[in-house]
Amino acid sequence: MKFPQYNMILDYHTILIASYLLLIPFGRLSNISIALMFLLGIRLLFLQKVDFKQPKFLYFGLVFLCFWVPILCSMPDAINMAKTASVAGFYSSYFFAGLYIIHTLNNNSIRQKNLLKICTFIIVFWIFDALFQAVVGCDFFGFQSAPGALNGIFGENHPKMGIYLSALCSLAIVFGGRYWSGISQCLIILGSSLSIFLAGRRGGWIMLMVVLIGYTAWLMWGMKKLQLYRVATIVLLLLLVIFGAYQTYSPFKERINTTLLVFNGDQKSIDTSISHRLPIWSVAVRMMVAHPINGVGARDFRYAYREYADENDRYIADASSLGAYYPHQLLLEIGSETGLIGLFGFVVACWLLTCYWLKVNFTEKQTVVPYGLALLAVFFPLNTHYAIYSSHWSSFVFWLLALFLSGSCPNE
Repeated sequence: MKFPQYNMILDYHTILIASYLLLIPFGRLSNISIALMFLLGIRLLFLQKVDFKQPKFLYFGLVFLCFWVPILCSMPDAINMAKTASVAGFYSSYFFAGLYIIHTLNNNSIRQKNLLKICTFIIVFWIFDALFQAVVGCDFFGFQSAPGALNGIFGENHPKMGIYLSALCSLAIVFGGRYWSGISQCLIILGSSLSIFLAGRRGGWIMLMVVLIGYTAWLMWGMKKLQLYRVATIVLLLLLVIFGAYQTYSPFKERINTTLLVFNGDQKSIDTSISHRLPIWSVAVRMMVAHPINGVGARDFRYAYREYADENDRYIADASSLGAYYPHQLLLEIGSETGLIGLFGFVVACWLLTCYWLKVNFTEKQTVVPYGLALLAVFFPLNTHYAIYSSHWSSFVFWLLALFLSGSCPNE
């Protein structure tokens, strides 16, 4: 289905929401956008412009509580009370920022379309910047590529582009399919896939697969020949990218070969194939057994690590090391840091988001599907993840959640 053409009329609300994405590569600068939206969200509550009887606000509030309440419940037994309390404080800011985003986009199709367009331009620039770095050795800003870790505008010290781009490529892919030519969409898929694979983050590869499979299912649901043609094109492009990268880019080839060691079956090979995360996951399980109800405290995994690690654990070989910072696996992180309460909250949150998706009509699904695909990749449990309780990743998750829940339910 094609949306009608529209004029690019911007307002400061749309720019503010998009500025978060613009600032993500620059670390804590993105907190400026969150802080401004947080203040504007509080203002909306004082002006009584937020109606929690509306499904979009109600669902967002409930999903927020599914994450925030377990953090609060983990505080009594937290290893580092101050750290867990700071996490709870950060999370509260996302609630008000999310209210602002939803209110801003509420039944405003022009803003929704303009926001998606701005985000697409930003993501396409990331792709061009990364591919330029792959060819020349440095990106447009002079950032050098690390060995086997293409990172583009994200710089040399924080190799996060592959993960963020793998979730956000859904925005550009959906936008390209609606408003641009089929060739443009294919180029977006080709460029984003190549950038993600060359970034060398296997978690990003899996997230890309989740996005493309989800988008393929969405296209096939339309039951149109054009859509099926695009599905076949997507599959062919992905296979070409994988084959070409494997044959021509040695770091990618080595990464694939290392991953395939998992099929050897022995513990050493499996541990090598998953970047030596078996000890971390074992520690996470021990924490869950020792603190099954409310965990060791949100973001306190690192402080409790040494107590539950084996003597020969590689992550505490240095006497000054606390250990691994987080479990690198979503369910293990939630379970170890906030216990069964946290896991129950996560399941309920996923159920609420699914209910919301089923309730909105087809037109609203068209609006929120790019953000839904990104969330599907972010919450996909069979993958390694960034820490859900860290400020940089949790702010990104709640930014996506607010955008996803900005669609209107039929009964509004």
